[in-house]
Amino acid sequence: MGANAMSDDATSKPSDGRVFDEPAIYDWQTACFTALNEKDPSKIPVLLRMANGAIQQRLSRLEPWPDGREMDALNEAVQALRVLRERSEGREAGK
Repeated sequence: MGANAMSDDATSKPSDGRVFDEPAIYDWQTACFTALNEKDPSKIPVLLRMANGAIQQRLSRLEPWPDGREMDALNEAVQALRVLRERSEGREAGK
């Protein structure tokens, strides 16, 4: 699916206002969902790097620049990945 590809139901936000929900609308979301859904703590650091790399790669492309909806999804993804990283680091420190 291309970076601009959106499903028909992706044009309006869910009632709770979230735009970063599965299924993936944008290419970079797949790596984020993989990291966020991983149950094995040993795999999370690598998946976090991959997800952050996918976001950085998307932001490095000037054309097309993310529209408002994609920027909202990017912001939500960054926040969710930050929480996951903090939890993962907390587990590591607790060993």
